[in-house]
Amino acid sequence: MPPRGPAATIKPSSLLGAAGPRGGTETILLVEDQLPVRLVTRRVLESYGYRVHEAASAREAMKIWRQYAGEVALLLTDMVMPGSVTGWELSEQLRAQKPALKVVFMSGYSADVVGGNAEFMRQYQSCFLQKPCATAEMVQTVRNCLDGKVGAGRHAAT
Repeated sequence: MPPRGPAATIKPSSLLGAAGPRGGTETILLVEDQLPVRLVTRRVLESYGYRVHEAASAREAMKIWRQYAGEVALLLTDMVMPGSVTGWELSEQLRAQKPALKVVFMSGYSADVVGGNAEFMRQYQSCFLQKPCATAEMVQTVRNCLDGKVGAGRHAAT
């Protein structure tokens, strides 16, 4: 049985083998209200070389954004969050300030159920990631979005 808990280290090679998706060094703003999902997502992304700032809500994300907006290359956000601001609305607010910001939307619901706007996603080179997902899918979706490959794979805007 593999080690569990905080002492366990996630290594890309142990999860995906030598042919797994490549990571990067970009900074990601992760917005996810479920603590276990947020912590695992952060650990995985950091194990692939990304720098991650995390927030549990849109309100927290805005505070982090004010400090790190110049560094953040990608917003990885849950679409349905507690409070009055959704992932869509948060992305629109941040993209109004930084049009080049890439966005990956995540949800346990399908994009159709949560109101995924395919035109918005195409126009702003955003991707959708259905939760739960495999580590390789998440890392590849993030990489594709950062690289502007939004037409690649089943999680990209169509």
